[in-house]
Amino acid sequence: MQEVLTFEEILRKHPGELASVGEEKMGKILYALVHEIFKLRTELEEIKRSES
Repeated sequence: MQEVLTFEEILRKHPGELASVGEEKMGKILYALVHEIFKLRTELEEIKRSES
């Protein structure tokens, strides 16, 4: 089973550490960031609908 990184784990890492990760780990980081963006967009849409 592949290790999945959470957005919170990424935030705790030093930027230099993120810049020097391998291709496999970069894919996991990218997946976590895209997942977080999707979650935030969904929450924003819910807020917009509730204000209408």
